[in-house]
Amino acid sequence: YGDNQFALDTVRYQGGGRVSFACPPANQPGRYSVVLQEDKNVDFLFAGSPVSMTIRSGPLPASVTIEEGEDAKLMYDYMKFMDDMREKRAPFDAILSSESTSPEEKNDAEESIIALGTEVLAQQDVIMVEHPASLMSVYLKMVNEVEYPEVPDGVLNPEVWATEEYRRRFWERVDFSNPAVVRDPIITML
Repeated sequence: YGDNQFALDTVRYQGGGRVSFACPPANQPGRYSVVLQEDKNVDFLFAGSPVSMTIRSGPLPASVTIEEGEDAKLMYDYMKFMDDMREKRAPFDAILSSESTSPEEKNDAEESIIALGTEVLAQQDVIMVEHPASLMSVYLKMVNEVEYPEVPDGVLNPEVWATEEYRRRFWERVDFSNPAVVRDPIITML
């Protein structure tokens, strides 16, 4: 769907609001999308095993329940977690955008936002440690920030060394042997 999304165009209506479609071949893992209407796509991760989901009306991701498919479930659990984090962050953003906020209140809000960010990184680590072979882990590893390297003593041109080392670390996190990564338009956003 669209210029960069994979389309599954055969859907069978099963009654009671359920549809089914043939799974993509196991050698074509990736992020797929079910187009429900012009403005509502339901993306999911497919890694070779069947995916079963229920999609209700309402906002995403809360309106989606994954019954089968580990990667799809990991993706939606993470999306729901991120929605919770955005909800927790909203009051702190309001404090920061208010002109009547004192410097102490702004500092407290910034510290709270940093703590939420730390919680997000910890949740990503949990997914990557508990599900290292999952497609969700591959994607999380790909989008995580790369730490800027410290230059060792004795390097003749520290700026060039640091730039080259950063570049190496940046691309090291991308698994180009994984067909899901190579076929996904997210690679163009790195």
